[in-house]
Amino acid sequence: MKILSYLFYLTVGLMAMSSCSKPQPEKERSLWIDADANLRTFLVKENVGKYLDKAVETGFTKIILDVRPGSGYPMYPSKVLPEITKVNGFEFSRDWDYLQYFLEEAHKRNLKLTASVTVFSGGRQPFGEGVVYDDPKWNGKSSVEYTPDRGMMDMKDNLAQIHVFMNPLDPDWRNIVFDLLREIAAYPVDGIALDYCRYASGGNTDFSEMSRTAFEQYLGKKFEHFPDDIFRYEDGKRVPGVYYRDWWAFRAKNIHDFIQSSRDVIKNINPAIELEYWAASWYNALHAHGQNWASKRHETWKERPDFASEDYSKYGFADLLDIFQSGAYLEIIWGPDEPESIEAQLANSMRLVMNDCKLYGSVYAANQKTAESISDAVFLCLRDTDGLSVFDIVQVIRFDLWDGIRDGIRRAAEANVLIKK
Repeated sequence: MKILSYLFYLTVGLMAMSSCSKPQPEKERSLWIDADANLRTFLVKENVGKYLDKAVETGFTKIILDVRPGSGYPMYPSKVLPEITKVNGFEFSRDWDYLQYFLEEAHKRNLKLTASVTVFSGGRQPFGEGVVYDDPKWNGKSSVEYTPDRGMMDMKDNLAQIHVFMNPLDPDWRNIVFDLLREIAAYPVDGIALDYCRYASGGNTDFSEMSRTAFEQYLGKKFEHFPDDIFRYEDGKRVPGVYYRDWWAFRAKNIHDFIQSSRDVIKNINPAIELEYWAASWYNALHAHGQNWASKRHETWKERPDFASEDYSKYGFADLLDIFQSGAYLEIIWGPDEPESIEAQLANSMRLVMNDCKLYGSVYAANQKTAESISDAVFLCLRDTDGLSVFDIVQVIRFDLWDGIRDGIRRAAEANVLIKK
């Protein structure tokens, strides 16, 4: 019996040692591939494998592939919308499925692939390309801007804008996006990222009648003076009206609810697909975009009563995401007390998200044009957050940043911060 007892405990001990020695998962390292900027490179099919090999050699574990750019057309054969054939005046065609081929080649190399979808942009200036230009049913349905010098105007008429945004409340546009998400989720993708899932920059859209009606329903009362009860302009500057803070909460609610619906659509197709979202890290400016990416538990209204009502916190959407990519697109890397540093921005992002989802530090490669600076930025993201995202491969190629990125990953491994806790 003593021998049997000894063998039993020896077996348990060996099993425990084996369990403890299991390699722990590493933090993901993602590389973005923008559709427009990399179009000509990846018209050459052989370049897909070439640059995926380069990504693996560098230490990336995932590709984020843009499959619906700002024109609104998909980069794969779709039953919802025609496949894209023109970018910035350049016409092209493919006889192969861009998304499917990238998936096959990525998975061969044990790279994950997240498909990125531009949500509320339906066209691009100045070439006048996109869904809203080509299909007359969208005439008069793009976002309405409230400008200080020209009053109300259709975004399509403002040549200073790059993207023509659609109203996030428009049911027809929302349904098209949901149908595209269903198509993409039917591919063996590992994740889907929502990009441009917001109102246009600047906070002066959407002031359409659709938005006015919905806002009145949100308030439970009719406007006396629209849009002055939200804000008016004096000498080109905004003067808040009686419903100023309610307006930003309303817009945050609209984006929150769209993300919730998108999550439901995706997870109903494949629950294993991770929902990702990119937004700039400067949180307090993003109320203008409807992007409350913080935790619902974060009481924004206590810190920023100038724009946030108590209801604003209800529409934090961190808990709806699997991964939030905090875009700290800054040149200064170090400095916990320097507000314009990547280090300070990512620390604040972690504070706001409150562990409701994984948070990846996202850096803009063109801001770190040397091997030393990109190495520092990569190391910082892997040290202080749950993962890394580098935008974009076109800049990594242009400035030859592969070795610098590899060095940053090496440093993270040596410092024992590459392993997930």
